[in-house]
Amino acid sequence: MDASKELRDIFSDPARWCETFLKNPMDSEKSLSLRSYQRVVLDNTRKYRNVILRYGRRMGKSVTMCADTL
Repeated sequence: MDASKELRDIFSDPARWCETFLKNPMDSEKSLSLRSYQRVVLDNTRKYRNVILRYGRRMGKSVTMCADTL
């Protein structure tokens, strides 16, 4: 696969971009690993302006919000 196409694919998918360039907040040696519902939230923020999340404690809301902001 061409390197420019690979980069284009990474930058066009926000979840893949986060997992490629961001580190895990709990362990800076590992890359960020998103949960399935976090991937859905990142995909939906591209489609819709307002996304309301109502998840329980320690579900990764802040990580998702920061990743979306970046």
